[in-house]
Amino acid sequence: MKKTILTLTICLLVTYPRSANVRELTSDSAVKSAHSAYKISFEEKLLTVIPKEYKEPKWYEYVSGNHRQWDVVPQVGFGRNYGGWEITLSPDYSKVAYRAKVGKKMFAVINGEKKPDFDDVKYLGFNPDGSKLAYAARLKDKWFIVTGDEKGPEFDNVGPPVFSPDGHRLAYAAYLTKKVFLVVDGKKSEEFKDISSPVFSPDGNTIAFVARPIGSKNAVLFVGDKKVAEHPIISDVTFSPDGKLAYAAGDNKQMAMIVGDQQGPQFDTVLAPTFSPDGTKVAYLAVKPGWNKNKLFVVSGDYRGTDHTFVSPPVFSPSGNKLVYIAGKANYLQGNSLIYLGDKVEESKCVAWDNSEVLSLTGVESWKTTFTVSPDGNKIACKVLPDADRKFLPRYNNWQIAVGNQLSPNFDDVGLPVFASDGSAVGYWAMKDSEIWWKVMTVK
Repeated sequence: MKKTILTLTICLLVTYPRSANVRELTSDSAVKSAHSAYKISFEEKLLTVIPKEYKEPKWYEYVSGNHRQWDVVPQVGFGRNYGGWEITLSPDYSKVAYRAKVGKKMFAVINGEKKPDFDDVKYLGFNPDGSKLAYAARLKDKWFIVTGDEKGPEFDNVGPPVFSPDGHRLAYAAYLTKKVFLVVDGKKSEEFKDISSPVFSPDGNTIAFVARPIGSKNAVLFVGDKKVAEHPIISDVTFSPDGKLAYAAGDNKQMAMIVGDQQGPQFDTVLAPTFSPDGTKVAYLAVKPGWNKNKLFVVSGDYRGTDHTFVSPPVFSPSGNKLVYIAGKANYLQGNSLIYLGDKVEESKCVAWDNSEVLSLTGVESWKTTFTVSPDGNKIACKVLPDADRKFLPRYNNWQIAVGNQLSPNFDDVGLPVFASDGSAVGYWAMKDSEIWWKVMTVK
């Protein structure tokens, strides 16, 4: 079972990150290391044009729960509350993939090349060097993972494919005859009652996941084949850059973030851990009783942020010396947000999150954020919803990128921006009608 907190203003889903119109699956780790690991072009170009005969595919399965985030172990999967094209870019932003539908058949498209027809397709994601696209596909009532042109074994259902950082390994959760297990490098684990998606260590040698053994009420954290922890609730398993493990653990009353063998303070719920680039600091979101009444805040060491209704998952500046996040006011659709950039706070139209969804880490990738921090740690580039579209919760189709007071043109949707290594420009993908572009904005 998956977990969801539902209210009129916020929705906590157990799954992958997303914007209102498009679900972008480029990993946050890829964005953070883009300056050093990938040669990203900062020249504008048309990436692809979606043919007129291609239709938007159906939504994903909706995730439901009983008004607490982690009553059970989080399974993989996510609900798409809105329509729109689902755009997936390679880590170097040179390739673009999306799902499409013609008649009753669905398929993946990479740089304009149509892939084989299936009855359903979901969970598109590139490997770290962008050479392969992996996704889940269905023929009749059987699901399987497609990697490149290779079709994996069939199951009743599968979770999103997860590549190791070096791209040499692939893991995913699978479901067969009411049992779940992990498939790693093509081999099945033991059977469980419930399971999360896996997460690889930075060196790719270790895999961690959460499972509920058959006959047990508790969740167990596995690192490799070893049981590391057991609690009623375990979630948000995350490796630091230097290999430390962080995860949220507790019960229906209180939870705490555990980093290595150190347990943090207890709150009603904790979620979204993120490490500084050197792995020495961790920050996360916390909720205390009455969380739907401005009780969501950021915690990092002795730092405890101000309570807000909306707070984006925090990130560290590239140097690790500043904590950065966006906090929304009582109704972020009708008022400006606050940017917390180290010890500086200023108003902005940046959205705390895209469409009232905070999506939790189940090992598929790091938390999606709607902003990027400049290399010098002094600016952020973010997604902005113009004032005219902030009055309701519609299917958005009017987005901009902002860097300080600079605004890009309006588009149907825009992707997470990335700074050039010297901070002089910001690149982002943008969609207008059927065209998907790589756009560049000079930073003044």
